[in-house]
Amino acid sequence: MSRLKRLGGVLVALMLLLPLTAQAQTTLDFWSFIDPAGDNVRSKTLAHIIDTFEKANPGVKIKTTVIQWDQISAQLLRADKAGAVPDVVMLYSPNMQTNVQAGNLLPLDKYMAAWSEADRKDIIMLSVAKKDGKVYGLPWELRVLGMAYNAKALRERSMSVPATLDELATQAAVFTKEGMIGLAFGFNPADATGSAEWFIPTLSGMGAKVLNDDGTAAFDSPQARRLVQYIYDLVHKYKAVPMDVALSGDEAIQQLAESGRAVFVRTGTHRIAAMREKSKLGNDLQFMPVPSFEKGKRSPALLQGWHAGIPTKAKHPDPAWKFIEHWTSKDIQTYQSQSAGYLPVRESVAKSDAFNSPERMYVRDAIVWAHQDPLNFNWPAKSDYLINVLARMFEQVVTQKMQVADALKWAEVEYNKQVKP
Repeated sequence: MSRLKRLGGVLVALMLLLPLTAQAQTTLDFWSFIDPAGDNVRSKTLAHIIDTFEKANPGVKIKTTVIQWDQISAQLLRADKAGAVPDVVMLYSPNMQTNVQAGNLLPLDKYMAAWSEADRKDIIMLSVAKKDGKVYGLPWELRVLGMAYNAKALRERSMSVPATLDELATQAAVFTKEGMIGLAFGFNPADATGSAEWFIPTLSGMGAKVLNDDGTAAFDSPQARRLVQYIYDLVHKYKAVPMDVALSGDEAIQQLAESGRAVFVRTGTHRIAAMREKSKLGNDLQFMPVPSFEKGKRSPALLQGWHAGIPTKAKHPDPAWKFIEHWTSKDIQTYQSQSAGYLPVRESVAKSDAFNSPERMYVRDAIVWAHQDPLNFNWPAKSDYLINVLARMFEQVVTQKMQVADALKWAEVEYNKQVKP
């Protein structure tokens, strides 16, 4: 073979390798509130998901940027204007519509069109991720918001699981008097999602609206006055919630639960595995629906989820979709449900035998609750402001700066400043 032919063959080989070389240099910028380098169960689960994706797609690497969970939405809105967005972003349910309506998320329908009809129907979609019939994000995990409790502490005092809100207050007061945190529940406006996630379904279960049909506030109702008075009583009458706890944020509440100091805590199914691990309670840390004032009636289940979306200005949308596809696959959904206790986003996984074990029965029970008593509430585009106003209202009440009725009226006026034309 002549030298020229050999040289031509080498050039052809190099040209064939060029696409692979370019592919090997693809790095997806991924915004997450979970650090895959951490040593907790949620971090290890995410690390496994990223690792298995990179092994299945050797031309793609994931670079994770860790951002405080309640700051991701605001940072994405700013990043879109600056043109410096990630390729994949995590967004919590209440923040989806804010970003969908801002136009900074890519519709995923063209990618999902390649799935079989059975595959598309298998995904449990939340309405907050849709607009005009298009899908702007897929949930990678679901959670039902309820309460966790220390079953061992109740058993040692021959107490049954509280069947009403009043029973919850009475039992929690006993533990607080003993030096524990009877009920860990906080209303810090700087970290306040938990208070809204309790207030909205509980109030709805009492037959009252949170928002009017035109999007304005409907906070001041007889039911709301009773419910907000209950919060005041938890702190000042029952003394079930210490004042410093009542003024704490969600993360501080979570830490109290993980330390094993709190007997009852407002939380979600997604936290149970980590709380069991850190508190050393194991299966003695149980999950329960939120009770109502009426015995035998529970409040509606609030089903929330973290979504994976692709920003409109993402540099690598196609491999970003592959990552989302991997994350929502049956194998990964089964894995993360077993490892981290997440509710799966696929019905086929949710119906599997994986949740019949004592360690995972709470997941199965939460799914049943969400199916039987779902909350019908659409988070508005101003959900961040809604959450903040409700927390500020509670803060005014528990610190005795406002009476219940005055605080609810104030909250209505404050929220409507943002939604009325």
